[in-house]
Amino acid sequence: MPQTIWGKLSFAILILLAIEIAWAIIMVFVNFLGAMTVILQFTPFLAAVGMIVGVAGVLNEKKKAKRIPLLTLLLSFILIALFLTILFGFQFGG
Repeated sequence: MPQTIWGKLSFAILILLAIEIAWAIIMVFVNFLGAMTVILQFTPFLAAVGMIVGVAGVLNEKKKAKRIPLLTLLLSFILIALFLTILFGFQFGG
């Protein structure tokens, strides 16, 4: 478990990112455009905060406690990449 405030904030953001990913995966099977909307609506803010808090957590935590901030940083990076792929790479058939 993280010891610093940045590590604990990173853990909270990690939980929120995991909820967002689970919600988007569920929405893919129900309504694909709804899943895209969820990703486009929540990712820019949550992933940006996750990147900032993840970097601060990695810089301030000790060796074993860096796992959670690194995981938060990785998940934020993946979500930003997915966001940019959907935003600039998805076409509705043209």
